[in-house]
Amino acid sequence: MSNVEMRVNDEESPVTMTSTSSATRKTEDHAPALSSTAADLQSQNALLRAEIDDLATQLRMRHDEKAAASEEEVKRIVNSMPMLVWSAHPNGMVDFSSEKWLDYTGMTAETALGAGWLAAFHPDDVELSLRRWLGLMASGAVESAEVEVRVRRYDGQYRWFLVSAYAFKNGSGVIQRWFGSNIDIHDRKLAEDEVRRSEMCLSSAQRIGNVGSFSWSGGEDTLRCSEEFYRILGLEVGTSVTFGRILERVHPDGRFQVMSLRNQRFAKPHEHENRLIMKDGSEKCVLVKISRRESVGGAFAYHGAIADITEKRKSEDALAQARADLAAVAHAASMGEMAASIAHEVSQPLLGILTNAELALRKLSSENLRIDEASQAIRRVIRDANRASDVIRRLRDLYSRRGSAHEVVDLNDALHEVLDLSRSELKRERIAVSREPSLRAIQVKGDRIQLQQVMLNLLRNAIESLASTPEANRTILIRTYETAGQVTLLLEDSGKGFTPEDSRKLFDSFFSTKPGGMGIGLSISRSIIEAHRGVLWARNNDLGGATFGFDLRAATHTLTAGSGS
Repeated sequence: MSNVEMRVNDEESPVTMTSTSSATRKTEDHAPALSSTAADLQSQNALLRAEIDDLATQLRMRHDEKAAASEEEVKRIVNSMPMLVWSAHPNGMVDFSSEKWLDYTGMTAETALGAGWLAAFHPDDVELSLRRWLGLMASGAVESAEVEVRVRRYDGQYRWFLVSAYAFKNGSGVIQRWFGSNIDIHDRKLAEDEVRRSEMCLSSAQRIGNVGSFSWSGGEDTLRCSEEFYRILGLEVGTSVTFGRILERVHPDGRFQVMSLRNQRFAKPHEHENRLIMKDGSEKCVLVKISRRESVGGAFAYHGAIADITEKRKSEDALAQARADLAAVAHAASMGEMAASIAHEVSQPLLGILTNAELALRKLSSENLRIDEASQAIRRVIRDANRASDVIRRLRDLYSRRGSAHEVVDLNDALHEVLDLSRSELKRERIAVSREPSLRAIQVKGDRIQLQQVMLNLLRNAIESLASTPEANRTILIRTYETAGQVTLLLEDSGKGFTPEDSRKLFDSFFSTKPGGMGIGLSISRSIIEAHRGVLWARNNDLGGATFGFDLRAATHTLTAGSGS
């Protein structure tokens, strides 16, 4: 005998079935019992199947409820996101658009399905968007892509969006779905466009003005530079610019100055000129200006500009040379004219001197000594000599007063013009000029051009006296002031001054302490100042150098048009 027991558990009670058979007991009394047991088993099986079907139905319902709840949760999360979200099938056909996407475009969920979303894009951007989208589908390997397009808002206004698509793959790497987002970048793009336009305008302005810009933070070795900066230094645009690369271009004489600016603490903007040596060996002259400002964290940021002033410097040098040549020609012409005039005027007195001297010599050496006739000849020699002296003095006065026209002159304004004309020479000689002008107008009556000529002569005299002085010590101080109706202008230089012996002859005609000097400038200056009833003077400074100046009477009134001097 064998026993087989089957148990099915449900929520109420177990079902038990026992079957007993014997190969040796097959009587008719037991046949009805076997039939009854089979029927019960079938009934119980049917009941069990019904319960299983009911349980499966409940499980499906619970799964659908959970799936629906999960989908609602996903939709709630998607709709709460700040961007416009969508999804598409692997073939690119859109099957879902978030509520924000629909609200923004004013489209319905049905019209946005498939390729209907293209209707929301700007007509000029549809071709680009469709080409990029189809290319992404055809690739099969690219997992993401982005494109900037204009999307129409519900009110018809277009705004720029960044549209991004991302592939969702299964474990085998097959794309199951596409997810995407649209992010509003309209304001950012407008700002970027404005910045781009500003940069283009700045770049054009820098190119026109030959001015480049650069900046760096304290402690850094790399500079941020504009395109014009690269062009001025002859560097490849976009390459890293370090102080080392800049020093390769800077003339050896100016390299220390560049390095000293790296972390220098200057309160006001710094300015200096320097020279660059280009790859081809040519030389450029540049003007550099740098400012220093405190940045975040207590560090310092440096901002600067570099201007190519090569052509300007060449023009200034050429102009200065032309002025010097013109002055030399004018001076030579003036001297030639004066010499010709002197030669013409004194030729007769000199001839008389020669004739009378020979006559006196003959009278004194003849056998018949005629003292009275010799004395008369000698007196005529003296007369003609005095005449020649008077001629020279008269011509000198004539040239010093030529074309004079007296007016009220502001010495400060006149001095400003003289310094402006001499700026190039002062820079070239690296001379620092400081002024201490009077707080009130300094006015005199005189010839403005002649007084400026005196200032120019004194300034040039000071410049020439500084030629042997170290560059760091080359200074000129100019002061103007008025005291008790007397106006004074003086120039104090840091040169070597003059000797006591020379001081007695500084203003003499044709006397000069400089090799090759003609001794005309100070002499003519004294003539001009004396013609203005003033005094030209000079003295040595206690700490070295010399001071030249002049004193004039202050103007008592301002002349009106047509008034005399």
